[in-house]
Amino acid sequence: MATIRDIADKAGVSVATVSRVLNRDPLLNVAEDTRERIIRATSELGYRPRRVKKRKSLNYRVTIVPHEDEKHEWDDPYFLSIRRGVEEECLAHGIQVSYKWLSAGEPIDGEIIDSDGVIVIGELDEQLVENLSSANSNVIFIDFSPDAERFNSIQVNWKTATLKAFQYLEQMDITDIFYVGGTRKFGIDPREQVFKDFMTKARRLRDSSILRAEWSMTGGYNAVRQLIDRGKLPQALFLASDPMAMGAIRALQEGGFRIPDDILILGCDDIDQAKYCSPSLSTISVNTSEMGRCAVRLLLQTITEKLPPVEVYFPGYLVTRESTGRNMEGRL
Repeated sequence: MATIRDIADKAGVSVATVSRVLNRDPLLNVAEDTRERIIRATSELGYRPRRVKKRKSLNYRVTIVPHEDEKHEWDDPYFLSIRRGVEEECLAHGIQVSYKWLSAGEPIDGEIIDSDGVIVIGELDEQLVENLSSANSNVIFIDFSPDAERFNSIQVNWKTATLKAFQYLEQMDITDIFYVGGTRKFGIDPREQVFKDFMTKARRLRDSSILRAEWSMTGGYNAVRQLIDRGKLPQALFLASDPMAMGAIRALQEGGFRIPDDILILGCDDIDQAKYCSPSLSTISVNTSEMGRCAVRLLLQTITEKLPPVEVYFPGYLVTRESTGRNMEGRL
């Protein structure tokens, strides 16, 4: 019977790397071709992992605070994928799940107070954060960190991934870039900050190069329609979500512009639709479902071990497709 050592030798990597790939370690940063070599070697060698005992069902109850209500959540699959990851990991551990949608000024009810822990997906306003933390001491935030010294969080390393996207454009001699993004409840979006720093360093930052829009296809569409009406488009548009980018593509195509011949488009999140729209969308890929699963594991540690607050960062990868002139999909 093949072993992990056999797979490592065939794929030309370490045993530790094979183990972490097969166990889907969310913190492992490995090139996609390396990951594919390991999976191929596993298949060719007929490797079968040892059977492990079924996880013991935990008598816990967790409340999920979704980013949006169910209707609006479908408009942004990024958060939907995170929630599904949370649900899958809770199911695997036999954890009972309930849902609570919170609004500004709303009191925290007994459902959250009585839960063993709470997982918040997306941002909450400052008062809700305080009310929630007062009601339950075991809270994990995903894609949001209201206070790193007080709360556990799972986030994306948007700074590194976004910088790589702008450097990629720069290598193609693309110097005129606009940023389209939504507003946040806490501070500035890290992607916007990277854009500002990058363009300032290059002495190309202008007030007109940053556009505000809703986090939706409609938001991206409307923002770009206004840009078209001004009569001057940049060489490239970087949009802070894939739905925004898809809306932008629609607006440009209606205006008679060709992508990528007339303008390049980059999005964020790599939702499933990104590879199937026309042209296929270059974007920053994030393992959102694994972020959700990681949040559950961190919550269980918090409940049982009472660890000090930690921030877990997931990497983002630049995926290049037709919207930036690449006929074949590539990952950087």
